[in-house]
Amino acid sequence: MIYFILFFILLFFTLFDFLKIDKSSRAIGVVAIGVILILVGGLRWETGTDWDNYFYYFDSNYSYDDFVNGQHEYLYALLSFTVKQVSESYTVFLLLFCFFMISLKLYGFSRVSNLNFIFLTLLFYYANQLGDVSGNRQSLALSFAVIGLVFLVDRNLIMFLVVTTIAFFFHTSAIISFFAIPLMYITITRRRLVLIIVAGFAVGIFISFTGSNNFLFAYLMSGDGHIATKLTAYDEIKELGNSTTGSSIDPKVSYILGTVRRCFVLLPSLIFYERLEKNKNFRLLLNMYVVGSLIYLIFTPVIQVLNRMSAYFDISEFLILPLFIKISSQKYIRVCVYIILILYAFAKFYSNIMSFWTFYTPYKLCF
Repeated sequence: MIYFILFFILLFFTLFDFLKIDKSSRAIGVVAIGVILILVGGLRWETGTDWDNYFYYFDSNYSYDDFVNGQHEYLYALLSFTVKQVSESYTVFLLLFCFFMISLKLYGFSRVSNLNFIFLTLLFYYANQLGDVSGNRQSLALSFAVIGLVFLVDRNLIMFLVVTTIAFFFHTSAIISFFAIPLMYITITRRRLVLIIVAGFAVGIFISFTGSNNFLFAYLMSGDGHIATKLTAYDEIKELGNSTTGSSIDPKVSYILGTVRRCFVLLPSLIFYERLEKNKNFRLLLNMYVVGSLIYLIFTPVIQVLNRMSAYFDISEFLILPLFIKISSQKYIRVCVYIILILYAFAKFYSNIMSFWTFYTPYKLCF
């Protein structure tokens, strides 16, 4: 129930996006939302898909050598070890972890959006990632990816490399973010974007419906043992989440539905490209989203959990969607677009929460 309450709190805040209020007031609203999310995430107990794994890791290890045993990436191990030296309370660790994870994202989104439609951006963030109230290592890596997006926009290559390297040492999947570097320097026309997307979809369909996915999956499993173990573990968690909700959706159907969802972002972006590119960050954000879509379209048919790699580029979606409201100058059209976006956000939120319902509920407090 608390997750639905949070959704509607954020929905209420989106109304302020349409009011003429100064940036400092918007910033205060962002801080208020951040405090709520940090407390909800930091004070939880026995809640979340990875609870047992992370709790046991923090609770059972004591020395530096215990933590850096190779189970998790170095910076996560170092953070866990450092907190453990100050307090043996896992709640203290969660509060600090959520503070870094959520505040970095909120700061990054505020910088890139310049606080324009910031609350709508945060609603999409919550709908897609539950506002990180049940975040993990990759969630923190994604937070650094959002900061990296700030430096991509500013074309600051050195700082982008720094924050992306930090993200990598929290979760190795962040290595995919380095592929965003060329996007700082190249210009891709709308026609080429369409061709790239169509080609990616064609490859994905070919892999999915010709049986090539079985061959590629076997190839991945026969490679690096560490990678194979991680892929298998993540896939088992995904399957468990589906079984607890009684989902029987065929992976191919799920793939098509995921592709349709991406069309919700891509089609308006391409159709109204000239109007949207008036925003100085739109081209870069769209290019980021196209790269994420290619990763999803091509690799998801091989093994579904690989779509986690696209998350480092999909964060641009939260900043693109609010721009759709400005496509038209007519108020009633803007209201219609707003309603459609809210319905889309709720559908995404509901899908996410129901996929792992038994992991997220009941929400338990640490006291």
